[in-house]
Amino acid sequence: MNPFELLGVGRDADEREIRRAYTAKLRHTRPDDDPEGFQRLHEAYQRLLQIRRHQANQQPPVTMAAPVAPPAEPRPASTPTSVIRAEPVFVPQRLDIDAFCSEAFGRAATGDNRMLSEWLQEQPAFWSFRAKADIGQQLVRRLYRDEPAMPTKCLHVLLNFFDLDHVHAGHDALALQRLSRRSQLAWELMPEHRQALAARMNMQRRPLERCLARLQRPYTWWRALAAGFTPNSAKVMPQFIRELAGPFIEDLPPSVSQEQIRFWTSVGHKNPVSGSQLLFMAGVLSMLSLVVMLGAAATTVFSSQTDMPRLALLGIGVAWACGLLWVALRYYFVLDEWLSRDEDEPARWPRLRLATVPLLLVIGLIPCLLLPLSRGMGFTFLLPALWLSLRRYWRRHDHEGFYVSPGIARIGLLIAIVALPISPSWVFAVATLLAWGDDLRRHRKVLQLAG
Repeated sequence: MNPFELLGVGRDADEREIRRAYTAKLRHTRPDDDPEGFQRLHEAYQRLLQIRRHQANQQPPVTMAAPVAPPAEPRPASTPTSVIRAEPVFVPQRLDIDAFCSEAFGRAATGDNRMLSEWLQEQPAFWSFRAKADIGQQLVRRLYRDEPAMPTKCLHVLLNFFDLDHVHAGHDALALQRLSRRSQLAWELMPEHRQALAARMNMQRRPLERCLARLQRPYTWWRALAAGFTPNSAKVMPQFIRELAGPFIEDLPPSVSQEQIRFWTSVGHKNPVSGSQLLFMAGVLSMLSLVVMLGAAATTVFSSQTDMPRLALLGIGVAWACGLLWVALRYYFVLDEWLSRDEDEPARWPRLRLATVPLLLVIGLIPCLLLPLSRGMGFTFLLPALWLSLRRYWRRHDHEGFYVSPGIARIGLLIAIVALPISPSWVFAVATLLAWGDDLRRHRKVLQLAG
């Protein structure tokens, strides 16, 4: 059969078109399934390459007519007839796997999937299916090991060329998804591809560069403190991290500091209070104090008012008092939620959780019993103990309504009438013990089972 017709190319096809046609035919004519067809296809391919090389060397063209054989010489009848092939059997070329993988990853990092596909088609080492399968397995192992930066479309081109983009290839679906995410994120965070990242996140280039610069710096306490000088970053940075990697922040490349990720994530959380939040709030308060001091200094210099330093100190004190109040409220919300959990819900330090209210009560009664100490100091513990005990009772019995048995209510009212003229601290103490004790009585069965 005519080799041009067998490969499906025209008579003016060059070597590149011949190689492409041969590679396309090999997908349907495998040596394991059709050895004779593969042999014919390979001989036609070698024949066409030989024709083109003769034409390139300006030699007379090779005609396709069958050569005229010279008269056969008589030979002994005992000599067996042998078939001599005109073309040698194709032997796959040796390939440097490391060099090939490095070049393939470099071409994939450009993001041009069409150029990558054409380059793979032109590699002569892949004209053997066995060699192609072996190289594909080694390439996949290096993909999982190195996790090179490339877009997802180029990763799919590599896997599709080696016929490894399906379930039967032996991939772990989760591992393949993670590889795709990590390669895509590493590619987007390369400086030359920031524009593609800005387009995906629908952000301007300059804000994106500022946010990435913050995430790529090493985490230090003074950087966390300085972050408070831009209070809006507490909202911007956590949102940027969510849009950048979603819930898969561990898949970000090593160029991004995971400590910075944890810092900004904790700053965006409301509860619980962390050291990162305290550093950030200290930075905010320091910025406010600096602004107030500069304003007071400028007012003093350009006007005749002399009381501006005092007003500045007063403003700084109010700012820091508001900051301390914010910290106290955050810790109160954490403590209130911890104390109000049911016994069957998991909680840290269950015994301490049970004894917190009586412990605050005892600490508050000690200054009231010892005359040399101020009683106001005791109320700083008695009032939180009473409020936390009532909150614990209300939250754990809200499905039943605020209910205290009549006997306990009468006893509490009697003690309040007797003790109120003597000492209000004892009224707080008794009310705290009544709420705490009645809550324990209602949960006594659960406490016995837990014990």
